[in-house]
Amino acid sequence: MRNNKALISLAVALLLILPLALNAAAQPQLKVQFYFPHYFNPTFKAQTNEQVIISGGYKGRGSNYGAVYVTNTGNQELKNLQLEVCVPKQDGFEVLRPPRGGKTSPDKACFTVTINSLKPGQTYRASFKVKVPTTYTQKIVEFKVTIKDAQGNVIFQQTYRRPFVPTPFYIYLVLLVVTLIILGIMFYLISKGKLYGKSFKTKDIIYTTIFAILLVAWVQIIGRMLGFFALTNRVPIPFVNYALGDIGYATIFVLGVLLVRKPGVATLMLLIYDIVSELLFYGLDPRWWLYPLAEGIPVDLYLAFANKVFAKKYATETGVVMLKGWIGYIDAAIIGGLRALFAWLSLYYVFYPYLSHFYTTTYVVFMHTGTITIFNMIYGALIAYPLYRVLVDIIP
Repeated sequence: MRNNKALISLAVALLLILPLALNAAAQPQLKVQFYFPHYFNPTFKAQTNEQVIISGGYKGRGSNYGAVYVTNTGNQELKNLQLEVCVPKQDGFEVLRPPRGGKTSPDKACFTVTINSLKPGQTYRASFKVKVPTTYTQKIVEFKVTIKDAQGNVIFQQTYRRPFVPTPFYIYLVLLVVTLIILGIMFYLISKGKLYGKSFKTKDIIYTTIFAILLVAWVQIIGRMLGFFALTNRVPIPFVNYALGDIGYATIFVLGVLLVRKPGVATLMLLIYDIVSELLFYGLDPRWWLYPLAEGIPVDLYLAFANKVFAKKYATETGVVMLKGWIGYIDAAIIGGLRALFAWLSLYYVFYPYLSHFYTTTYVVFMHTGTITIFNMIYGALIAYPLYRVLVDIIP
């Protein structure tokens, strides 16, 4: 009796499940990925954090790019799929540019595009551009993605929620205040003899300026105009290819710091580089002047501390500390690594969100910052320091 009841229950269950299974088997198998914003960088692949939209769009230009990736995970070719994406029109968003071959609705709230053929395992990428308005309050906005088959049946539909936030000025303000406080404390401790630093002489300012101009020449002329950066970017190793392009910048910076070796040299060199670059290539923007302080002060603070530790053994008659041997190699590596570490952390977490209006994925931040910091340490120890040992006996 019990066996009969069990068989009956099993049969009923199969009758209930079978139609669902058949219906699922008949449905096209799709994997859909929606990204907005979606800043695509060939070095870092997808760089932007797709979970946060910052007021004003990318670099404050009033727009952002997005993308939908549709992958056929089934065993049959799919034809004439209709992809539709609707943006939060009620919050001020509008479709500015649909994917190639796509059409925008009259009210610019949606776009549609036909995926003519999608073979098993194939991925279709629909890139689009959307107007991003200004907001002064944080809110959640919604994007809707719908896919229909050739007969007009909906086979996929999902709503994607995204935080829409004001530009994070408070992050910039906190960095500004902290930087100025640390700078003031450092020079106060130097004046009290707790840290070690000497005043700049005319030749120190000349050396610092020369190396700042060399940094400009490396980045703007050798790197960009002559194509060195484009050449290194072709190296098929993500993140490492970008770090290879930093070989000249890191070497020049560490060499200049070692030759002067007085607290303030790193910040002054980077500030001159920043202002000259703005004057000649980018246009003046005083908001970026905090950046050389953010990456230079950690190096100067390290110099004040290291000079204090090694002053008795390595200080010259003029009061400048000249480290030698294996300590010199480690010292040069630290100088190179500190600048790179704070340069990219401040870019990713302060300057890009506030001035360029985008956040970066944690993976890219970790991989890029870690890789370039290690390479800058190598350049400092194995290139800049040996050059310093040669030049210190030649130049006055």
